[in-house]
Amino acid sequence: MNYLWPCSAALFVLTVAKKLLCAEKVGKWELMVAVPALLFTANMELVCAALLAFFLLSAILFRKRFH
Repeated sequence: MNYLWPCSAALFVLTVAKKLLCAEKVGKWELMVAVPALLFTANMELVCAALLAFFLLSAILFRKRFH
């Protein structure tokens, strides 16, 4: 159970990040929940590694899209 909650919160944060990257509509409640969820998930090393990989790939794709 200790690993389940941070991983499920990370999936929610990744869903919100995907919506932001794809310019989809993100509700205010999603943003308000995503920030504390991101802080909560940052406590787990496995989730930190997954988020780092996700954001690095997103940055590379974002850079290629606008160059």
